[in-house]
Amino acid sequence: MLRSSLIGAQDYPKLRAICNPAEISRLDLTDEHNYQAIPWPAGAEIVDRARRRRLSTYMSYANVPGSKANDASTIDRPYTNENILRFNRMYTKARPRLMHFQLRNLVAPVTKNNIFYSDVWCVKKLDSETGVITEVMNRTTKTCMGQSIKISTMAATKDAVVAGGYTGQYIYKSLNTSSDSAVPTAEGIVTTDVNNITNHADIVPCLTKGTPQTIFSCNDAMVRTLDLELNKIVAEHKCPWAINWTATSPCRKMRVVVGDSTETLVVDAESGSIISSVSGHKDFSFSCAWSNDGYTVATGNQDMTCRIYDFRKYKEPLYVLGAQLGAVRSVKFNDSGGFLAMAEPVDYVHLVSTRDFSRGQTIDFWGEIAGIGFSSYANPYADDSLWIGNSDRVVGGIMHFERAQSALIADPLGEILI
Repeated sequence: MLRSSLIGAQDYPKLRAICNPAEISRLDLTDEHNYQAIPWPAGAEIVDRARRRRLSTYMSYANVPGSKANDASTIDRPYTNENILRFNRMYTKARPRLMHFQLRNLVAPVTKNNIFYSDVWCVKKLDSETGVITEVMNRTTKTCMGQSIKISTMAATKDAVVAGGYTGQYIYKSLNTSSDSAVPTAEGIVTTDVNNITNHADIVPCLTKGTPQTIFSCNDAMVRTLDLELNKIVAEHKCPWAINWTATSPCRKMRVVVGDSTETLVVDAESGSIISSVSGHKDFSFSCAWSNDGYTVATGNQDMTCRIYDFRKYKEPLYVLGAQLGAVRSVKFNDSGGFLAMAEPVDYVHLVSTRDFSRGQTIDFWGEIAGIGFSSYANPYADDSLWIGNSDRVVGGIMHFERAQSALIADPLGEILI
């Protein structure tokens, strides 16, 4: 994590021996920006020098040589760094486990008090009100494919949790039961292809029946739809390249598809036929999101940019947002569509207001990011909760950020702007 000659041989063992409390709250911090309560050696310059070294030495992975060489003109939308969200609490015992350096979809906040995350072989749930962690779904024994499931992706709603495996399996658990058992409700095979990593899972309602479906993005270039009620793959659509992430429109008729290509596809959700394709990214994309406003789409790429599109005029991006350190591995809109969060592989999560993408906040810490997400809320002005999963084995955990009161700004008509 923090190993650096700048820290010194006499101090690094102290960092490795950190014994964190189960929870770190905002009131526990002596430095409001040291969210992990790391006992740095005396001297503020140590932290600054370690950060500068990280920025200068971190090697972000790219599939296309030279794709990260974005000059200043490429990033056409710089944004401010304001206190929109403030740190609330970090749960150090809730430790998501990162299994693949490019797949960062292992944290799923469902409500403010129920945050699901992957711990290699099982899915666990953090109750943020009590701090209690429970095992929701576990499949360490042999499955229908003859081996246990090593989780590569997961998704959760208030009704169900689904996990996809490294070797083509999936497991599913209905949450509408009173059983405390972690045994999956159902399991099955997504693909038996040699390229059988399940890269992404997304739970969406079926357009015709309203019942839950899981959209699996697969490394064998297939997008597959699993009907959770029937426990059956009901649709398969072939794409030109490996699929890393999909996002379904709020009307559920269209889908954004990104993968091992510089292209971004918009397809018909039912037939899989291509409606539009967009170029512009310089490398492969590993995340995308469709806002609940119905027309704003974001794509995150290994070229260290996030592109913002208006689906109604989709050929050119509205804005190109830049990362600080590495690839944009995860992008998520909050429920209202007023904010976009984008996560890099390590250390940085950026929050941007979607009003005109000029106002934002950069949250920096230490560690590999396993996933991000907003928790659902009834009142969009009372509780914007952003959750960040940090898989670092020393100072990791699940971090919670909430709306800062200073960020509630009203215009003359009384409308909340941010």
